[in-house]
Amino acid sequence: FQLGKFVNQYANRNNLKEITENHWEEIKNKLNLRQDGLSNIEHNILKYLKVNGQSTLSKLSGGLQLSPNATRIGFESYLLANGYIEIIAPRGRKLTGKGFNYINDNLD
Repeated sequence: FQLGKFVNQYANRNNLKEITENHWEEIKNKLNLRQDGLSNIEHNILKYLKVNGQSTLSKLSGGLQLSPNATRIGFESYLLANGYIEIIAPRGRKLTGKGFNYINDNLD
C-alpha cells in the first residue's frame, strides 16, 4: 500500500501545496481507509483472526475472498510491520496483543 505516492499524486493532480483536513477525508474515502488509518481489508483480516484464531495464508485469503498474493503483499505486510499480527511457522498467522487490543476497541 503506497499511501505516500497516492497522496503526492492527489496533490499534484489538484495543484495543492498543502493537504487540508477536507482533502485528507477525500483521500481516505477513495482508499477505503478507516479513521484509525487501517484499510477496511486490514481491519477485516484482524476480525477474521480474532474469530478464527490462527490461520494459514490459504485459509485467511480464502475466508476474505482474496488471492494469497494480494493478502500477503497488499495487506498482511503492513499488519506484520506494525505489530498487529505475527506468523508462527508452520501454524500460520495470529493476532498479537496489539492486534487483540485494536480489534476489541474497533469492533464495528
